[in-house]
Amino acid sequence: MFPQPSKTFNNNFFTPKKREPISKDKIIDIQKLVHQNNNNELIITTDINIIFGGRACSGQHTTIEVLKDPCYSPRYTKLSCDQPPEVKCQTFSVINRVNFEVQNYTLRFISTPGLFRETYQKEEPKWDNTKVMTMIANNLDKEVTYLNGLILFISFEGGINEQDIQSILWYQVYFKDQGLKMALCVTHSDKHLEKEWRDHILNEINSHQELSKLIKNGDMNILFMGCVDLARYTNEEQLLEAYKLVFAMRDEMFKFIFDCKDRM
Repeated sequence: MFPQPSKTFNNNFFTPKKREPISKDKIIDIQKLVHQNNNNELIITTDINIIFGGRACSGQHTTIEVLKDPCYSPRYTKLSCDQPPEVKCQTFSVINRVNFEVQNYTLRFISTPGLFRETYQKEEPKWDNTKVMTMIANNLDKEVTYLNGLILFISFEGGINEQDIQSILWYQVYFKDQGLKMALCVTHSDKHLEKEWRDHILNEINSHQELSKLIKNGDMNILFMGCVDLARYTNEEQLLEAYKLVFAMRDEMFKFIFDCKDRM
């Protein structure tokens, strides 16, 4: 039999004691400590999706490598595009190397096989431009929901040929209604340290009837890009100047890429 409660039982025993609130300053100090030990911080970023294209073997793959590493140099020079065609998507976060802060951007570079591919191996099927563009479209449907920018590539090493013109036209027609910012990049520019050469190229582009029309219709920026071929330099000062040029061209391309966050 349970004992009967005492008539003098104090009911305040079950009443919780009033607690003093934690001061705002103390809360801030504790939360600051928590944030300092947060090893996995999620940062909301803006996606910038850039597609790289043009005529096959015009330098787009090398350009992406230089954007990843300004000291990139191919181990050997390819005389032909002998790799199987593929659309390759690479995603990057951006770190400011001055303050080591992660920038609020996620860059997605989509490299394409290039148009006017030549078949160098008997077992390789022939890839016409329609088939290449279909491959690009199918991969874009899987990888990205929208594009921000288009960079097309051309090399003036052998002059401007009809395939360069047609490649630009193919891409412009295909992406004309997507509001992309466009640029034309002149590759192999590392071989010419003097500014006069780049001024000459700009003059050649503006005076070329077909190319200048495409530039105007696409409201295209003109960029330059190259990579340092270590075998070409025996003088340290010239090598440093070459790297400075590549660094400057790379910075200009990054400026264009970041500007693409605001689509046209």
